[in-house]
Amino acid sequence: MTIITDPGLGAPPSVEQRALAPAIVDSLTVVNVAIGGQFTLDARGSWKIHGGYQTDRSPVGSNDSQFTKVDMQAWTVGVSGRTSFFLGSVGLRYEPGNSDPFVFRALQGGQVVQTPFRISNLRLVYSVSFKF
Repeated sequence: MTIITDPGLGAPPSVEQRALAPAIVDSLTVVNVAIGGQFTLDARGSWKIHGGYQTDRSPVGSNDSQFTKVDMQAWTVGVSGRTSFFLGSVGLRYEPGNSDPFVFRALQGGQVVQTPFRISNLRLVYSVSFKF
C-alpha cells in the first residue's frame, strides 16, 4: 500500500510504503437449534398461542480477517385465530446478538482500536384475511 501525503504548501509530497495484511477467511461448522410450539385456547381450535426459540451461531472463525463473528438468538410469540369471516395472526420476534471484539480502525501511528458491538431487532409480524 502506498500512502501519499501532500500538505498543499508547495513542498513535494511524502510517500510512505506499508505492507497489507493477507486476507484470511476462517470458517467453522456450526449447529443451530430451534424449538417451538402452540397451545389451543378453545375447544374448536379457532384460537392459538404460538411461541419459539432459535439460535443463529456465526460460522466465522477466530482467525478470520474479513468477516465479523456475531452469534444471534431469537424468541417469538404470537396469537392466531379465526371467526366465521376473518382469519388473522399477530406476533413479535426479538433477535439479539453480540460480536467478539474486532479491529474497528488502525490509526496512522500504528495504534489499533478494537470494539465489540451488539445487534438487536424487534419485529411485528401480522396477517389478516377475509373469507367469502
